Amino acid sequence: MKKERKKHSVDKTKLIDDAFAAIGEVRKRMKVLDKELDELGKLTGTIKAAVSDVPIALANDAQSVAKDVADVFDISPALLFSSTRREPVSFARFCTWAILTHKGYTSTQIGRAFKRDHGAVAHGIRRVADAEFMGARVANSVRELRSKGYVRLLKGD
Repeated sequence: MKKERKKHSVDKTKLIDDAFAAIGEVRKRMKVLDKELDELGKLTGTIKAAVSDVPIALANDAQSVAKDVADVFDISPALLFSSTRREPVSFARFCTWAILTHKGYTSTQIGRAFKRDHGAVAHGIRRVADAEFMGARVANSVRELRSKGYVRLLKGD
């Protein structure tokens, strides 16, 4: 006995229409993803350009000095690279800049590493050099930095 197969009636035109609709959705999603990828590429390019302006040796020295200074001032090293103007963060940042200057980096190079202009760096270094305005806490922190081997932070050193 032969078994009869059931014939499914499939509307081929509906299948074709559904396939084209799915292809259209995929194309729309691909366009959105292409735009997002372009934006990400622009952002990545901007980051690479910003990082490429800073020599690797300076970036490493800045991280190392920032960690030491942040430990002395009892703050996070990330704060030294932030835009905050609060004390003692700003003065700790100025100390970091002064130390990097004594390591031989220019104010322009330091400014690039900290996303500041060279004038701001020069001003910060002058603030560290002028000991008259420092309070007791800051003076103690500078003494501690000197004990760690960072000398010549103040005038007359």
